[in-house]
Amino acid sequence: MQRRTLLTLGLASSVALAVGAAGWLLQPGLQQDGRLSPAGRGVFAAVGRAVLDKTLPAEEGERHKAVAGLLARIDTLAQALSPHAQAELSQLLAVLARAPGQLTLAGLGQPWGQASSADLQLVLPHMRLSGLALRQQAYAALHDIATGAYFADAPTWTLRAIPARSASDKPLLKADLPMSSLNDPIREGLQRGWKVLGGTLGAIPEKIACDVAIIGSGAGAGITAELLARAGLQVVMVEEGPLKSSSDFNQLESETYPALYQEGAARKTEDKAINILQGRCVGGSTTVNWTSSFRTPASTLKFWQDRFGLAGYSKAALAPYFAQAEQRLNIALWQVAPTENNALLGRGAGKLGIYTEPIARNVKGCWNLGSCGLGCPTNAKQSMLVTTISAALDLGAQLLTQTRAEHFELANGRGTSLMCRNSEKNGALAQSLSASCAIKIIANNCGLAGGAINSPAVLLRSGAPDPHGRLGGRTFLHPVVMSSSLFDQKVEAWNGAPQSIYTDHFLPNQPIDGALGYKLEAPPLHPLIFASTVPGFGQGQHDLLRSFPHKHTLLALLRDGFHDEAPGGQVKLRGDGSAVLDYPLGDCVMQGARRALLSMMEIQFAAGARQVLPLHEMAVPYNSWAQAREAMLALPMKPRLVKMVSAHVMGGCGLADSPRQGVTRPDGMHWQLDNLSIHNGSIFPTSIGANPQLSVYGAVNRLAQGLAKTLTGRDVALA
Repeated sequence: MQRRTLLTLGLASSVALAVGAAGWLLQPGLQQDGRLSPAGRGVFAAVGRAVLDKTLPAEEGERHKAVAGLLARIDTLAQALSPHAQAELSQLLAVLARAPGQLTLAGLGQPWGQASSADLQLVLPHMRLSGLALRQQAYAALHDIATGAYFADAPTWTLRAIPARSASDKPLLKADLPMSSLNDPIREGLQRGWKVLGGTLGAIPEKIACDVAIIGSGAGAGITAELLARAGLQVVMVEEGPLKSSSDFNQLESETYPALYQEGAARKTEDKAINILQGRCVGGSTTVNWTSSFRTPASTLKFWQDRFGLAGYSKAALAPYFAQAEQRLNIALWQVAPTENNALLGRGAGKLGIYTEPIARNVKGCWNLGSCGLGCPTNAKQSMLVTTISAALDLGAQLLTQTRAEHFELANGRGTSLMCRNSEKNGALAQSLSASCAIKIIANNCGLAGGAINSPAVLLRSGAPDPHGRLGGRTFLHPVVMSSSLFDQKVEAWNGAPQSIYTDHFLPNQPIDGALGYKLEAPPLHPLIFASTVPGFGQGQHDLLRSFPHKHTLLALLRDGFHDEAPGGQVKLRGDGSAVLDYPLGDCVMQGARRALLSMMEIQFAAGARQVLPLHEMAVPYNSWAQAREAMLALPMKPRLVKMVSAHVMGGCGLADSPRQGVTRPDGMHWQLDNLSIHNGSIFPTSIGANPQLSVYGAVNRLAQGLAKTLTGRDVALA
């Protein structure tokens, strides 16, 4: 089951110490198999009844069944959590199950099982709005797990909060669609004899030799793999996630998030203030993104040239490589009329004199389903999965799935080998005797393209040289804030192309290194992700969800990395070697968030919204722009009170013309390791200021062509 914004609380020993629990004999909140213990079940049964109070069935017998079903889904959810998240959740529940923890963290003076829903609804707001981060984090975990697990069950969409679909509504589920005749190019490739191992696809040898080992299979890895395979090199791709294809993409959030996303779509920054959405499957985030494609803005490239000495990264120099990527991946402006969800952005902005533009998308024969974030069931999205990875495999490349790149073995300024381990579906290292052995890949050259959090983590685990302390630093997120609104007409934001209109009006109206600018877009909404994102519980939550087909949301991408007070975050390693991003949210970012929320609310009211709700824990639905503006100016802009997410992780191995400023040379090589290339969004020295997938495709296309020429003397091209 899903666990979208669910937890990863990072409480660990700090919770126990905060409530004096160090000497207790605590019953774990989870059993060894990952399911809830009796203590954990007691906490979640009570929390579920309170948070979902008006959404659960009113009749007591049916209500009891619904809570039992909720606990069963939480069991499944918890079993799929990453190991560190399981440990953190288990300890949180253990502390909350005992009287001192109930009182200190929850403010509850009686056992959970004896507290009524009304009792809990009195204490939950104190957790939610507490000045103590640990209490806020505990509330968020309990709220998001209970809400997410409940709406993971499709019948709850119609039986409770979300009205039944009419005959004219477009389908939400793959089962409703005539797709049985569609080909699955991935399964066809496997039948042709592609070299794919790992997971259920076959055991991986303990030693492999190749010309180039590439960590990852997303935007940078896919482009690099195809080009190097075209140059005649023996390529091995190492992907931590599974190989899934259109036959598996059933448009169910509850199955997609755990299967295709990092940490089950529950990855968060260290302080739990920002939820980070990244792909964890073959194709990486390109398999689950919303297809929005923008070339790197000229203003961003100019900043790189001026501040990081990247003279070769000009608009003109990159243009042919962008053009090749656009041709190869069928990237073009979306010609279909915008959905109501997108049209509202255009209408509201137009009334205020704000320009909007169409968004280019990497699709071919798109069915306009709106489920891009759940994997494309028709193979219309031109992700790395169905384009470059497939092409590389046809050229003889090898793909290792469910295989984690642990570290490089280094000697004399080179990587001599890459050490890997088999991983389970939830990211845990395989423990069975047959799968627990280390895998050694001996490669003449290595490509690092595992994402902008995991790539620095591999180098950190390897003890890679970092003489100037740049590794993992300046990691950017485009922090996203959102405003939800209610319209009289149906919006049905789950239907159609997810993002087809944008405005950059709020980016160029101030210096690039001044107060944070932001890009506005209209995201798709799906039941589970919406329910676990909107604030509140009980009657308020029920009212928000009941009007789901009439809901419209705008998002703002904040352009971080340019202002001195928005320098991004730092990738670190936890005790178990897994990666975590420390991303402080200072006043510069938070005031940018306030301005963005004000802009979005004004646009929504101009478009005719009846109510607008900025996603902030202290906000309520507002009935007029004047009322909303006054309230927004008074709301405290603090981490965890403002709902923040990110789907664009960049930096951590930044490009620069000097090792004092970056990790990566302008040609994509590591400054201190002469056979290691870094080919993904981690090389960006700032955020892009636009959805970054095309920026990765264009920059890496150029770097990989140069690498192929260096290694083989051959000229290769994408298109």
